[in-house]
Amino acid sequence: MTQVIGTRIFSQIDIDWFAAASGDHNPLHVDPEIARRLIAGGTVTHGVYAFLWALEEYFKTGGQPLDALNARFRRTISAGEEIRLTRRDAPKSISISLESAVEEVASIVLSGNLITEANSAEMRRGRPSRGQPSMRTFGELGGLSGEVPITADPSDLRREFPSVVAALGELPTAAIMALSPVVGMKAPGLHSIFTGIDIALAGDNASGSLQWRVSRVISPIAPIKLEVEGGGLRGHLDAVIRPAPVSQPGMREVEAAVSRDEFVGHRAIIVGGSRGLGELVAKLVAAGGGVSAITYFKGEADAKRVAFEIEARGGSCKTLPLDVGNSNSVETAIKSDASTSATHLYYFATPLIAKLGTDVFDVAAFNRYSDTYVGAFVNFTTQLHRSAARPLHVLYPSSTYVAEPPKGFAEYVAAKGAGEAACNYLSRTRADLDIVVHRLPRLETDQTASLIPKHLGSSLVEMTSVVRAMHARL
Repeated sequence: MTQVIGTRIFSQIDIDWFAAASGDHNPLHVDPEIARRLIAGGTVTHGVYAFLWALEEYFKTGGQPLDALNARFRRTISAGEEIRLTRRDAPKSISISLESAVEEVASIVLSGNLITEANSAEMRRGRPSRGQPSMRTFGELGGLSGEVPITADPSDLRREFPSVVAALGELPTAAIMALSPVVGMKAPGLHSIFTGIDIALAGDNASGSLQWRVSRVISPIAPIKLEVEGGGLRGHLDAVIRPAPVSQPGMREVEAAVSRDEFVGHRAIIVGGSRGLGELVAKLVAAGGGVSAITYFKGEADAKRVAFEIEARGGSCKTLPLDVGNSNSVETAIKSDASTSATHLYYFATPLIAKLGTDVFDVAAFNRYSDTYVGAFVNFTTQLHRSAARPLHVLYPSSTYVAEPPKGFAEYVAAKGAGEAACNYLSRTRADLDIVVHRLPRLETDQTASLIPKHLGSSLVEMTSVVRAMHARL
């Protein structure tokens, strides 16, 4: 019988608290601007935090403490995502599942022997000092070892995990919490994703520090294994190396792809131009003698970086804050000089594109995509068209997935298809509004980053062709 024992939404405030309490300040968790360019597309909950929350709900609802703890993190839990916790009992084990609205995101199995007395050994009191995550390459991980002092503020433990402390003791609870910085700050460190915990509670090694050692390194795409011992724990952790943010070609490479004056008269508004294909379009237009204006939502630093790179080579690029879902933000952007003089609009705004591991159509995901690809696009485009003093040429980047939908992307494909239909309608009903739908192949961007490297098409070749075709419509 399956029993629901808890639900929770981990907010960014919660995640920041755990970072401070545990010492795991990896930017994947605490820096929204950096995290938006990583594989999850935004900040995520620490896996160990979700693990301890699940144990807290289990013990709070009458669960018995067992000495073998196993967890598998199937995917990250995004900030603001609602998670449901269910429990299923078997003769020799307890299974706990963490589930989103459509799929299991993590699983926990408790087994072994019943613990009758909590470990009472002492830990260091106070929050861990804040440091920077290590930048380990794959080649540096083999045989790497170290230790993490088991340090926690008792008030932090009482705030979030009182039932875990009552069942296991302060030191093992703090030691479990310290597993997070072992992976997120030490090995692999900066470019890491926590994927598994397999530990036993062992009262014979109640030391005040957690010893760790990388015991298995096979290949950059295979999980690494870390042996851990101390604080009343003994076992191993699994982690993978996540891809670093994708860097688009620099201005020197872009300049070599176009002639200096081939885009003169091309004045482009690039929505979502602070990274990815939008960044590349901004560089191409400027390198060819046109004027670029890039909008950003969360990536102000990235937008300024792109503008600086363009202007350092003699090009022209402005930056504009824009939230396409906010009417006041849209109105402000539309009134800017860059908008009123625009000849072209390139629309690269997008939420995180995530593959769903279920055959059930997720209406909430479809609505999230549609809000950006249909509603916000139609609203921004029509307002920009009204404000422009000349015909407006618009690129709507769709996807080859629309013709050949891969499994797991039904909601994304349906929303892009709806966006294409909206483009067709606007083009037929509005004079001087020229919308080009271009189905892009899978190109190398932050959105297509994968734990398993894949050969993708050249973004520079594809987008050079696109910008040339758009300029020819002037």
